Amino acid sequence: NNTYGLEAYSSDSGAAAMSFHRGGYYAVNMGLDPDNVFRIGGWSASANRLQLDMSGNLTVAGSITTPGEIYMSGWLRPAGISGIYSPTNGAHFYPNDASYGSWRILGTRNGWGGIEFPSGAGNITLMIGQGGWGSMTTGMHANSYGWLWRFEHSNLYASDFYMSSLGNWLSTLLNSKVPQNAWWGSTYHGSDGNIYLGWRGQWLSTVLDNRESYYFRSCTGAGAQCTPPPCVAGDYDMGTSGFSCTQPYNDCFVERRCCHTPG
Repeated sequence: NNTYGLEAYSSDSGAAAMSFHRGGYYAVNMGLDPDNVFRIGGWSASANRLQLDMSGNLTVAGSITTPGEIYMSGWLRPAGISGIYSPTNGAHFYPNDASYGSWRILGTRNGWGGIEFPSGAGNITLMIGQGGWGSMTTGMHANSYGWLWRFEHSNLYASDFYMSSLGNWLSTLLNSKVPQNAWWGSTYHGSDGNIYLGWRGQWLSTVLDNRESYYFRSCTGAGAQCTPPPCVAGDYDMGTSGFSCTQPYNDCFVERRCCHTPG
């Protein structure tokens, strides 16, 4: 049966509709328009408060509120510069209308912007500071332990750097050139891709770009022979000198001298 006891019928190809009227107070229309879209609106209300086409597409003039979840099998398509919002933290996620990147995140928690991820070592946060130019801090923060790495303005702070072209950690390479306490006791930081060597009073780029000699020290323990690592590829090996490890560690060494040739 395609019809029911109550039918709104049109015989002139116009709208099949009805009205709900609270006499003298308010009225609204509801029905199937000539374009086969079901609409609610008009009379006391503005037109098109709700529209449902026969493909199942629903358009409302205001908001939809639900105490439950919304399930989708397709894309969520915000119109224009709109997206997801929560009053908690003033959190926004929406298309970016600024300079770079497709999406934008707005809002802060405890004075920081960013996004947090769970991990086996506790939550990890990509933290974006809110300071102005020259005083902004940005980086990855292990919330249970501290910073993994961070930029303070253009200066990079990290515990170490892996030099893939040399197959070793920067601290290992530098510790082989100077005593360990001189390296770890110094102040160092990166700036615009460079690293300042506080113990030397020079930038790393200056050290590497000037033709000069350097050395690697090595020792394996008291009473043992030690062999320092080879020179950096392309540099001239000037040979080794030193002593066997017959005294306490760090009091004896064997060193290999090299001459740096700028590339």
